[in-house]
Order: sequence, then structure tokens, then C-alpha cells
Amino acid sequence: MQQRHGKSRKKNSEPGYFSMASPKQKITKDQLHQLIQERFGLTIFFQISEDRRLGFRTTVVAAPEDLYELHSRLERICIELRPKFELVAERE
Repeated sequence: MQQRHGKSRKKNSEPGYFSMASPKQKITKDQLHQLIQERFGLTIFFQISEDRRLGFRTTVVAAPEDLYELHSRLERICIELRPKFELVAERE
């Protein structure tokens, strides 16, 4: 137990412990990539990678002329999806 300002609080290292939102849906990188392609109409110019702080992020690997616009759009998509999804290991 930790003491903070006179109140005891149980320490828990589980992801999302302090989140009041509903549990996140488990999703693999491939599934998330496909979801972004289908829901947001993006082509295959990006990849999904894990991020300890954020959960996941996208990286542009090849792009049309307007790289900045694609990067910005992908970041907005990640911000929308992070509260709903948690990356899990690929299924073999």
C-alpha cells in the first residue's frame, strides 16, 4: 500500500488500472492494420508498432506525395482507436 495525502491506495501495474473506461478489445497488429485500412480508407503505406507509453503507434513506410497529411491522419486515427484497443501478440 502506498500513502499519499493521508489516503491509502493499492498499487497495481496492470495496464488501464486507473482508466474508468470499459475494457479494451484485444487486437493484433495485422487486425489493427486491416481495421484502419477498412474503416478509414487508407492504403498500405504504414505499419503498426507497439509503444510502451501509448500502447501502439503507426509508422509511415511509403507514402504518396503528401507525407505530412498522411502522418497527421494516422495520428488522429491512433488517438481515436487507442482507448478502444490493446495490442496482443500475433496468433501463430
